[in-house]
Amino acid sequence: MAEPTLQSLAEEIADLRARLASLEARLQPTPLPALQPAVTATPQDALEAAKATVTALFAVAINSAALDEEAAFLAFRDLVHTDRRGTPLLDEELRSYKWRPLQQRHRQYLAQITDPASFVVERAQPESPGGQTEVLKLFLRAEKRMPPPITLRRDAHAGGAWRLEASSL
Repeated sequence: MAEPTLQSLAEEIADLRARLASLEARLQPTPLPALQPAVTATPQDALEAAKATVTALFAVAINSAALDEEAAFLAFRDLVHTDRRGTPLLDEELRSYKWRPLQQRHRQYLAQITDPASFVVERAQPESPGGQTEVLKLFLRAEKRMPPPITLRRDAHAGGAWRLEASSL
């Protein structure tokens, strides 16, 4: 094997810098101002705000076929709690174990496959979330299976909005 030259090493360093810059650019979250609800005081408002986040998740899944694969994933990732995303390992886990299954199975949860808000919440834990509720688990009606849970948690980095923390969808 030939001895590396100064020029070949410089080219390899430049390539690594370009790859690093590309990875860092992917880590920058895209804000979703329409999904930044204020912390609410009444149980109905808190539940509706959480449902809006789930609706946004389904909307991304429904429209993912029309979007660039990476753009669709980034839109999904923006709806995930900041503690659960942002590193290459966390993002790859999200892509493989949360995003792709949601893309494949979102129709099981929707009464009308083109309406992202047509899901039904079978039950919520806690049943009456208030303005101070930090974690909310929703069980969604599903076709041919028990209602799977989706856990949402308020995200301080998103103005207190509900963000996906865990999902069995």
